[in-house]
Amino acid sequence: MNIRNKWVLWIFLTLVMIINIVSLWNSRGFDRALKIVDVGDNLEKKGDVQGALQKYEEAVKIYSKSAYVLAFLGRAYHEIGNDEKALEIYQAALKQSPRHYWIHYLIGQMYRDEHHYNEAIKKFDELISMQDNWYNSNKIYHYTHYQDIAYGELGYCYAKCNAPH
Repeated sequence: MNIRNKWVLWIFLTLVMIINIVSLWNSRGFDRALKIVDVGDNLEKKGDVQGALQKYEEAVKIYSKSAYVLAFLGRAYHEIGNDEKALEIYQAALKQSPRHYWIHYLIGQMYRDEHHYNEAIKKFDELISMQDNWYNSNKIYHYTHYQDIAYGELGYCYAKCNAPH
């Protein structure tokens, strides 16, 4: 092997090593963010939405590339009544993961809570019509769970749209 080929090989292996280090660092950031989200979720379940919001913000600072992490933050903003910020965060999450069924459900739920039934119907319809090549039985379970809930939400929203005001 000549000297030029050795240099090319060395550069290639160095790049591979750098990519692996960056990948490992990113996964650690995601794992750290998930642990913080878990703490926030427990706070939210105990009624401390402000504390949860702080934890979700902290998690997003650590790893903002996760639609899942962003969904928790959006949900907390909806809980405190800042639906404009919640929708902004949900839309950012959908840019990262357009077929994330839980985010579609959360947006529909937010619209329903604010009595924007036609928008809620659109979002629940989107969730119900999602189909994928499922490769993971756990994913299928969660999708069908939210799909079933969305059917119930649709019935509620249609009833409210047709009810006399």
